[in-house]
Amino acid sequence: MQNAFTGTIPLRGDLRIVVRRADTGAVHWRYEIRNCITNVALKSLVNLIAQKNIGPVLPDDFAVSYLRVGGYPTGSPVAMVSPVRTDINLQLSLPNATNPFRVILDNSTKYLTVSNPFEMKIIASLGTGDLNGNDLTEAGLFIRGGTTITSPAPPTSPAQDPADLTHYPEMFARQIHPAIPKSNAFVVDYDWRIAFTS
Repeated sequence: MQNAFTGTIPLRGDLRIVVRRADTGAVHWRYEIRNCITNVALKSLVNLIAQKNIGPVLPDDFAVSYLRVGGYPTGSPVAMVSPVRTDINLQLSLPNATNPFRVILDNSTKYLTVSNPFEMKIIASLGTGDLNGNDLTEAGLFIRGGTTITSPAPPTSPAQDPADLTHYPEMFARQIHPAIPKSNAFVVDYDWRIAFTS
């Protein structure tokens, strides 16, 4: 017989970023840190368990859908970039707020960890042609979101995906990190683990 579950559901996020040389694959820089899981994650969990259609919003809209990378053009004074610290925005949605860069997350990028049934792993990469000429300083995981306008309201919010103007994405997890000057000489790998912990 299984014990009854009591208490809260603790969620933990761990991010590993590896910068590799594009020509040799040699690791140039590695960064690992535990990161912020937002309240959106708990809302997503409730909606995924309920599997209830809420008007035009489907349970799939609460799944982690994409990774967005933020930063600023290489050489720009950091003071020129106004930090944004809310659940739906990154500091700067590269290359700009009206055309944000994102990595779509699907079955090929999401893994259920065999050794830990309480963990999901997301693996995504920026290739040699992605976001060159920018210093990458943060990353976030987003759900597709609902159809209710989030605050600040798009299109001024860089969170809205121009390819999907019917939904307003919300940030599931985010992490800032030391600046990574991105060029075509490097590939950047993101290995993000989301786990339930005791």
